Amino acid sequence: MIKKIGNSRSVEEIFHKIIKEGQVLQEAIEDKPRVEALNFDALFDQILELILIENFSRKDETVKKLFNPNIGGPLVSLTHKARLLYALGIIDKTTLDDFLHLHNIRNRFAHSVDTSFSDSEVCKECQKLSTAKGLKVTTENSFVYYKNSVEKIVEYMKKKL
Repeated sequence: MIKKIGNSRSVEEIFHKIIKEGQVLQEAIEDKPRVEALNFDALFDQILELILIENFSRKDETVKKLFNPNIGGPLVSLTHKARLLYALGIIDKTTLDDFLHLHNIRNRFAHSVDTSFSDSEVCKECQKLSTAKGLKVTTENSFVYYKNSVEKIVEYMKKKL
């Protein structure tokens, strides 16, 4: 028998959930809000890269290497790109913070098939979004605040382009 590490499930429990129940992966694939969170993050990552490249005075191979994960490029993550855009004065602090919170939500979804917008940790992260300031985020409305923040960022970034 394989022991649990901390509060996590044992390997056997995880395999049982995947093989015996057969629903977990399918549910994760069919969970539209989850898929949207993963996709929005990837799209924002591409947008931030394009904006950075557009604002760099050089656009040669050396610059492209900054974004290459295979060689340890320093700008491979969305968070690094967003922080650089903030440092360059291209985005404001509120937008930076929203990018970071949205990315944290994405990471929760990317690293656990059991996570959803009703997860307490996801709700806590949604509470930090600028569209939720001073409002009560619940398991029922967290996705609404998430989507509102995505829409706000899209409008903000369209003005920047």
